Amino acid sequence: MVVCVPVFNAYTQVVQCLNALLAYTDPSVPILLLDDGSVDPRVRSLSVKTPHNVVIWHRSENLGFVTTANKAFRLTAGSDPVIINSDVIVGAEWLDRLRAAAYSSSNVATATPLTNHGTMLSVGNGRNKASSQLPGGLLPAQAAERVARVSPQLRPLIPTAIGHCTYFRRHALDIVGLFDEIFSPGYSEEVDFSQRALAMGLVHLCADDVFVFHEGGSSFGRSDKLKALIIEHDELVRQRYPYYFHWVRATERDPGSPLAATLLVADAALRGIRLVVDGSNLGPTSMGTQTVILESVKALARHAAIAEVTVLVPESAPEWALAELGQCGAKVLVSGGHTRSWQRRLDADIVYRPSQVTRVSELERLLGMARRVVIWQLDCIAYNNPAYFVDWSRWAIYRRANQLAFRLTDGIAFLSQTSLRDSRTSGLVASGATAVVYPGTDTERTSSEPKKPPGISGSESGFFLSLGVSYKHKNRVVAMRIWQEARAQGWEGGLVLAGPSPPQGDSLADEDEFLLAHPELKSSVLRLGVLTSDEKEWLYERAALVLYPSTVEGFGLVPFEAAARNVPCLSTRAGALDEVLPTDIPTINLEDVAATASFALELARDGPSREAFCGSLKSRAHDFTWDRTADSLVDFFWGVMSRPSLERDRVAELSSKTEARAGRDARSGAFSKIYPLVAWGIAQVVERPRLRKALVPRGSLRFRLGRAIVRSVDRRTR
Repeated sequence: MVVCVPVFNAYTQVVQCLNALLAYTDPSVPILLLDDGSVDPRVRSLSVKTPHNVVIWHRSENLGFVTTANKAFRLTAGSDPVIINSDVIVGAEWLDRLRAAAYSSSNVATATPLTNHGTMLSVGNGRNKASSQLPGGLLPAQAAERVARVSPQLRPLIPTAIGHCTYFRRHALDIVGLFDEIFSPGYSEEVDFSQRALAMGLVHLCADDVFVFHEGGSSFGRSDKLKALIIEHDELVRQRYPYYFHWVRATERDPGSPLAATLLVADAALRGIRLVVDGSNLGPTSMGTQTVILESVKALARHAAIAEVTVLVPESAPEWALAELGQCGAKVLVSGGHTRSWQRRLDADIVYRPSQVTRVSELERLLGMARRVVIWQLDCIAYNNPAYFVDWSRWAIYRRANQLAFRLTDGIAFLSQTSLRDSRTSGLVASGATAVVYPGTDTERTSSEPKKPPGISGSESGFFLSLGVSYKHKNRVVAMRIWQEARAQGWEGGLVLAGPSPPQGDSLADEDEFLLAHPELKSSVLRLGVLTSDEKEWLYERAALVLYPSTVEGFGLVPFEAAARNVPCLSTRAGALDEVLPTDIPTINLEDVAATASFALELARDGPSREAFCGSLKSRAHDFTWDRTADSLVDFFWGVMSRPSLERDRVAELSSKTEARAGRDARSGAFSKIYPLVAWGIAQVVERPRLRKALVPRGSLRFRLGRAIVRSVDRRTR
């Protein structure tokens, strides 16, 4: 390898370029400076004292870049030349990485690094937007390190080498020849060379783990003469390669290519990830989902890789939640309805939803919001349980939304290994990236003062507490049985069942039946509904023990929440609980309520068992912090951005009427098979006026028949 730097005046840039080359290039690699007739005496008299092998070659007259580059190709015969502009500044490991890309395949002709000023390889200021500045005041070496650290090393193919810095394989020069000097003094010579190489079966790629700073235009200036030269050379390229400019435009606009993915990653590496969080589930209830939303947002907002966080909240979002979001620096937008006007202004890299979708309209909304869509799948409980829906069609709608989410989003994170396994056994296989991202358990308590929930008359303490939505799988009747047995063994405290009731699938009737069979217990059982965070703190402060006999969990925050407040939580090991709980603590034995009650009594009383139990949970909680969650999410975001985006233009699946259709499809299998084809065909005609006029002229029989079909389809989907 030989690093070749064509030079014409621009003394300051030359010195900066050379200093960076000497700092970040192996001394064994020769550096050849080719002075193309500079008139600046500082350049003419430039000398370098260094252990590096630096050779300075001078020409008495200026013949232009093309002639100088060809001279470099001849002087380096037998070696791979790297042609680098004199206004380029390299970073650490630049040449090793560039060479690795050039030799990643036997048919590579050239490898070009990313830069801030390099047409389709420009990053830092948005795609295809060249700039002479780096974002955020970064130094070139810092920018190079950031890009290299997160690069997916996709090494995407590009239509042409780009002239700011190019690694030329010697075998390509031997096969293709040198630059055509008809392009002297410069511009488009690398395009012509690249197209000749392509015709020989060679390729050009982007070394996407290399970033170099390029000031741009230092040697040639920006004169009217130069503009005329560019037009002339572009026309020559157009005559020789009629396809070229069409190919370049298609490459620059393609949102789903490997190049688009690698540019997105590099752009985010330089300016930080711009994140939108779908906080539409951030309602007044303070339960697990709300905790996941708030705490993950706060942790992401303080993460070094995140430039900005915008949270979309419903109009019903409580003031305390909005205050916490404001304190962490997140931008809050109230997203009423499903309009798209504000979505287009977000310009986000990632939209992240910290819970699974429940309706197709939610998914459609997400897909129009950012360049990549990530969902944190909490569990598959509702997906596999029709008892939580009013009828079959509502369940079908929910399942359809989840199925589409797995197929159309760019990444699915899972709350636990159990959630991941359950999704696979349920037939939900993601098309995008997947990862397990555990939530944190170190929830920040911002409440100024615990507040007594309505419905509690005094300041009772010493009660058993069962906390959670009253779904049947929360098994609150078992909590009542354990508490009943504890009462039989001498416990005098009451039982509080706290949490909202879902529209379907609650256990309230089962609880009523239990109390009817045991009327003597009714006065000691208190059922509370929706809780605020302050009210939940009040209950934790006064509870002697928390019972959590759930039959299935995606993670299980409650045991850790309770232990953080020095309240033991006796739970099952069902679902992910067995995955995340300490192995040394006892849990609920559903087959032996009496034994469970005995241990519950031991934990409820102050003593070594209670202290050891809470201590074990606190120790295990160190493995689950929100900062660690943010690290995992950010790593996942990088991985998602590194993959080409998924196609999302399935008209039939994502039409505004899909939800209504999904319910009917459950009852009409034949129409569910034919409708996507009908909808797609109609969309192709309707969205293309010329095609519509040619195929179905107004007033024709085809026009009348088509209108009848549209009306029929519309009736079926209302």
